[in-house]
Amino acid sequence: MTPDFVPPPTPVKCAAIAQHRQPKVKFYQLRPNARFLFQTTIYRKVSPLKAVSEADESQRLIARSADVTQLDEAGNAVIEKLPETLPSERLEAALAQFLATCEGATTGIDPALTESQLTQLQRALRVAGRDLLTRLALQR
Repeated sequence: MTPDFVPPPTPVKCAAIAQHRQPKVKFYQLRPNARFLFQTTIYRKVSPLKAVSEADESQRLIARSADVTQLDEAGNAVIEKLPETLPSERLEAALAQFLATCEGATTGIDPALTESQLTQLQRALRVAGRDLLTRLALQR
């Protein structure tokens, strides 16, 4: 990806962005035996779809897509910390890789995209990438 707008090579301040992140993860992302909070109850994951309540040891099916809050042993929410700053080159490289992965995923669409649809998608991805870089540059 070669965006028309290239922000100056200064780091992106991740700490300000991280304030708005919620410590939620999807149930399927938890490892076996992980503690988590779901609908005001603390559970431990025992299988890909089941959890056991710590309060009464009852089992419950939980959708793989359910939003849960992972907890440490002390009961505090586990939040993956972002670095204070992120070099813009690293961000741009990660964005380019993400956009290439999105474009590559189109080969698995059945029926295949027409040439016109593929061009429209590529254009939309480029615009979205430029917009993201612009918004991040404005937050510095």
